[in-house]
Amino acid sequence: MNMLARQMNSHTEKLKFNVPVVIKKDGDGFHAYSPALSGMHTSGDTVSEALDNAKNAIVAYLMSIIKNGDPIPLCLYEHRLPKPDHSTFVYENNFVEISL
Repeated sequence: MNMLARQMNSHTEKLKFNVPVVIKKDGDGFHAYSPALSGMHTSGDTVSEALDNAKNAIVAYLMSIIKNGDPIPLCLYEHRLPKPDHSTFVYENNFVEISL
């Protein structure tokens, strides 16, 4: 276990991240992804379900990064979302707060 993971386990203070999430209509459901986290894609039957699934996927993604000692993407703090295409974007230019 790396030093950051050990510190997380021994402290009550949590790490907080603001992670951009984009949700787009996709057929009968919704596709959710974070442009800040390469490969983090999920879906849901509703916008709410897609957002909940994205939050769970982001937590798993970040916990894996921390556990393995990989660098946390700085773009979590500076990332700009793509310009919205209002015909397909449902949830745009929003960040979800994740606490670990």
